[in-house]
Amino acid sequence: MNVLSKDKTTVRSLIIMIILTIGVAAYEIHLYDYYFIISLIFFCFLSFFLLFNKSASFYVKPIWLVFYLFYIVTYITSIIYNLDFLGAGRLMVTIPATIIFLLGVSYIDLIFKSLIIVLLPIPAITFLIQFTNYIDMYWSFTLLRNSSIFFDPNFASVFLGLGGLASIVYIKNIKLSYLLFLYFSLASFFTFSKAGIIALLLSLTIYFVRRFNPIYSIVAILGLTSVLFYVYFNIDLNMFRFEQGLNERDNLWRFVVDNIFINQNLFGVGVDEMGSVLIRNNFSNVSTHNYYFDTLLTYGLLPFFLNIILVISVLYSMFLKNSKYLPIFLFLVIQSNAVLISFGGISLLSALLTILALKQMVVFKGSKKSYV
Repeated sequence: MNVLSKDKTTVRSLIIMIILTIGVAAYEIHLYDYYFIISLIFFCFLSFFLLFNKSASFYVKPIWLVFYLFYIVTYITSIIYNLDFLGAGRLMVTIPATIIFLLGVSYIDLIFKSLIIVLLPIPAITFLIQFTNYIDMYWSFTLLRNSSIFFDPNFASVFLGLGGLASIVYIKNIKLSYLLFLYFSLASFFTFSKAGIIALLLSLTIYFVRRFNPIYSIVAILGLTSVLFYVYFNIDLNMFRFEQGLNERDNLWRFVVDNIFINQNLFGVGVDEMGSVLIRNNFSNVSTHNYYFDTLLTYGLLPFFLNIILVISVLYSMFLKNSKYLPIFLFLVIQSNAVLISFGGISLLSALLTILALKQMVVFKGSKKSYV
């Protein structure tokens, strides 16, 4: 029986690794034109896996069911108010996706362990691009920055950061886990993503403070920061573009706040109109590059505040339980302020964020406590 059980676990791991590889491929620079199609394929394969593999028995806490119903009602209200057909289509995908991801709470550990393996080659490619300066290879610099295999260096920082944090959370061998963390985090540094470095350092701080003595934690964080900034003696720190601040994103966000509060557009402008509204107001972007401000602009005030409440509630729940998922979830939340990672989305990063949040909302049968 033990042999059969191990074989079954191995098969599941291989299937999950294949599914995750498809999810990662959606962000690859040569495949990004097919991002939605590949993400849809990823979601379909993940759905089949979760539907046809037995999950542990659990139920959703009633308070979260009420919250989710109210959450959906606020979105529907905005969609009806704006006659937002694209928003309606997106919601019709989000609801079943959330239900599917709910089945994923039983497999989140397997997913992240498998993700470490899937992501292992990516730092090596990052170092090859950085240290050889050979920009005519299959993968090269994007926006004059190292984006590894991805279409955008900011998304590269998300995957590399996830690999590093998952390593210290899941790998039991301490030396190996820290070695892999340095492997991933150093590669993340070479993406020169300000949001990526901030998210990684804050998440790592939370991890150390919750697990070790705070003084040792501060020393460890300072040591890591020093390694990141001085390991490559002739690195050009101007690549971090500190002088650019938020890269005009603060102007975008200020416009969104003015549009909602000063113009009293409390139901937003709708998904259909978001891009055209920004372009009409002399912005070159069709998004705010921030999930929460995108929500505020498209769906209005109530969905925005409910998303904030959702994030704070999940973080608070994880903090109280000293959950091992806290640094990973915090990392994704911070990154969702810079790149598109959303609750209920069908892409890999959105799926991970959603499953981590849902895990705090369930109680496994036979247990008096939420599964942490």
